[in-house]
Amino acid sequence: MVEMEPEQHDLAVAAVSHLPQLIAASLVNTVARMPGNEGILPLAASGFRDTTRIAASNPVMWRDIFRTNREQLLAMIRRFRSEIDLFENIIVQGDGEAIQRNLESARVVRSGLPAKTSRYLSSLYEIVVTVPDRPGAIAAFTTHLAEEGVNICDIEIMRVREGEGGTIRVGFASKEEQDGAVQVLKNNGYPVRKR
Repeated sequence: MVEMEPEQHDLAVAAVSHLPQLIAASLVNTVARMPGNEGILPLAASGFRDTTRIAASNPVMWRDIFRTNREQLLAMIRRFRSEIDLFENIIVQGDGEAIQRNLESARVVRSGLPAKTSRYLSSLYEIVVTVPDRPGAIAAFTTHLAEEGVNICDIEIMRVREGEGGTIRVGFASKEEQDGAVQVLKNNGYPVRKR
């Protein structure tokens, strides 16, 4: 289990969860708004599809997340923009060595990521909960858990069907917290199961 200040946590999730969601949506919108996109999108292969998979997530849920963690997400957008500017500048300059160094740096870091979970969360006790498709849905079920002192270690929006709500995976550091979360959510009418 890892302890961190709330501000550090909010920046961390903005970096590894919220910014990727924003980037995936922006990439899809970039291509979708190009003239002649109807002839471009059918060419999308695994690279585009893998990179933009999370853009299919529930926009209402992500709207709430973006608004809730606004300041930290804005800080990450500025950091990301500086990385895009760096790439743009070295491409404009035609600096092949700098382009390769930047790509190699990213390749090394990406190759070192754990296959399944964070290196800090070697074993998680997980549940899957279905939430309704409406504003504040994530805030509502996480508030129920917080009010009972149940701490969330990890959260992932797994699947969304428009109008049917979202399926969310939630991870906890202990079996006791997992059991407690199941009971709290069942008591509040949520479809929930252990994973």
